[in-house]
Amino acid sequence: MIIAYYPGAGGNKYYCNITNREWQTHHQGYDLHVKDQEFQHRYLYHDSVSNGDFSVILTHCMNTPLIQKIWPNLPIFVILADMHSCLRRQWLLYDLNKYLAQIGQINPNILEFYEAIKDQSWPMVTDANELENLPLHIQQEIKAQYQEMMIPKTPVKIIKKQYFEKIDSACSQILWHKNYYHHYPLDLSQAHKVIDINGTDNFAAHMKIELGLYKSEIFDDCWKECHSVSNNIQHAL
Repeated sequence: MIIAYYPGAGGNKYYCNITNREWQTHHQGYDLHVKDQEFQHRYLYHDSVSNGDFSVILTHCMNTPLIQKIWPNLPIFVILADMHSCLRRQWLLYDLNKYLAQIGQINPNILEFYEAIKDQSWPMVTDANELENLPLHIQQEIKAQYQEMMIPKTPVKIIKKQYFEKIDSACSQILWHKNYYHHYPLDLSQAHKVIDINGTDNFAAHMKIELGLYKSEIFDDCWKECHSVSNNIQHAL
């Protein structure tokens, strides 16, 4: 079977539900509860192909004709929910901390820091020891930026920095998904079953509560602005 859902809509929870596993803990992700998922299945594209036999596939693609074209013999279950609420949950549950870790604000790691700041012309580095072999000007740039990040800042600077980092993270997530779903829009025409979050069954009732637990004025403001920007870009194309 294939479970299609917007990020944050509870696809892994739904699979745990129908396979009689624990799924009802709030404020918890269930990605690790469904093993052997292929990364390339998360977002399907027109040139995606089937690669192997799978009993269950979880995907964020919501275009059922495209899904059926890739896996013509598997039933498609679609979780239908509000994209705004779903992406906000995904951002607060996973993506914000992942973003902050990448730019060195959570457990700064020198290799992650290098990947975050490196210029396209800089070489790939897979081991911290390799940093010592980089050209001197690159080593100096890394050292200067890393030291600046670690220098204690005034509370106002810290608050400003964290605020703008959250804005960058939210806008990046929103605009990327708006672009993806513009090219591969929601299409339920080939769905075997649609699980509507506005329904009345146990899963729908649980997910309505779950989605309502995640609040963020920053994300909502970014959604409003990015929605306008995204529409203007699409009209211009």
